[in-house]
Order: sequence, then structure tokens, then C-alpha cells
Amino acid sequence: MTTQKEKIKAFVSFTSSTQALATRMLKEFHWNLDQAVDAYFSRAPKPVNNSKIEKIFDEYCENDKNVILVNGTERLCADLNVDPNNVLMLVLSWHLESESMCEFSRAGWIKGWSKFGVQSLQQMRDTIPELKKDLSDPAIFKQIYVWTFGWAKSLDSQQKSLPLETAIAFWELILEKDKYIHLDLWIEFLVNEYKKSINKDVWSLLLDFMNTIGHDFSGYDEDGAWPTVFDSFVEYARNKLSLL
Repeated sequence: MTTQKEKIKAFVSFTSSTQALATRMLKEFHWNLDQAVDAYFSRAPKPVNNSKIEKIFDEYCENDKNVILVNGTERLCADLNVDPNNVLMLVLSWHLESESMCEFSRAGWIKGWSKFGVQSLQQMRDTIPELKKDLSDPAIFKQIYVWTFGWAKSLDSQQKSLPLETAIAFWELILEKDKYIHLDLWIEFLVNEYKKSINKDVWSLLLDFMNTIGHDFSGYDEDGAWPTVFDSFVEYARNKLSLL
């Protein structure tokens, strides 16, 4: 009988993939090597014609700037049937390596869409709903979340921090309130008590904070290396919720 190690080795040999991916695929198909290999190749991005992707880019870019800007982004969203304010456009911007809001470079556009294996507007349109899975993958979501700070700051790149109202708008966009149950209370605290701009450390660590504090804040370590704003928030929240 072929051992699991032998099947992993065979899978890697057939697909040139990593052992980690081989193990995951084989487990998914209950260690049926043939089914796992077939599934791998059926899911793999198909070769794309970059000239077709570039041609679509040219339809939306500013002719004299070689970049898609606000007007082009608005037309793109209309053609993709997605609201510009939908969180999926934020996810797409991350995939397309956008450095500023409503701005796409040719290089990022080609690299991002090639990764998806699409080369037509309809295929791009079909890809948008699939981006939801990135919001459910903790590792990918964290990358998108941390990236969002710099992307949002592009509204005023001279500042090191995000204006409070801007940070709140993006938190409300990217963080699901049914998952991050203290988000409303956090925003209330910021508006009523903190009243300051949000630096990169606070932005980045909020996700870890929300994932560790627990419903009753029992997971919060007051002696930990959290920014002081989190100490103040926990005190505010406990008083507000009568948890002291």
C-alpha cells in the first residue's frame, strides 16, 4: 500500500508544488492521489494573454499619464457591476498593488489580473464575488488590513497618521461588526474620549487587540506591550459595560 509520504512525494513530482500544498490537497481528497492531482491542475490559473489585459487597462487609463485615476476607476466599477465603496474594491486594489486610492498602475494591473488568470472584462466581473474569500482567510485578511493604512493615508500622504474620521470610515468598511463585537464601542470611545488621529501602530495592532480581548475583555493583558490608547479603551469599556 502506498504510504501518505509516498503520495506527497508523487504529488510534488507531478505538480512541482510544495509539500505543504501537496499535503493539503491530498487531505482534501482523502489521500486519493489521482483526484488531488486532477483538482490541482483544474484550479491552477490558466496562461493569460497580457496584451488583452493591457488593452482593457488602456480603456480606463488617462492617456497622458499611463495610469487609471478617479474617472477611470468610476467607469471600471460600473463595468464590473461593483459599488466603488464596496469592500471588495478595496480587496481588488490590494491584489492590483494599488498605492493610492482610485489609482492603478499598468504594472500592478497586469500582475494582479494575470495572477487571477483572467483576460476579459467578463472574467474580471466574475472574479469580484470570489474576492470575499480573502476576507475570511485570517492570514490574507491581515495583509489586506495592514496595507489599508497606507492606502487610506494616500488621501494626505504628507501626514504620518490617519485623521480619526478617515480611520473610522475604513474600520467600518473592513471590519464586520458581528465578528468584531466591540467595534461600535471602540469608535464611541475614539469620538468621545480620544479625539486624536490614528497612527500606524494603533491601526495595525487593533486587529490583534480585537482578536484577543474576548467578549468581557478577559483576554486583555494590562502589562502587555499595547499602546496606551488600548489601556484607556479597556477602562472606558469596562465602566461602560459595568464589568468592573
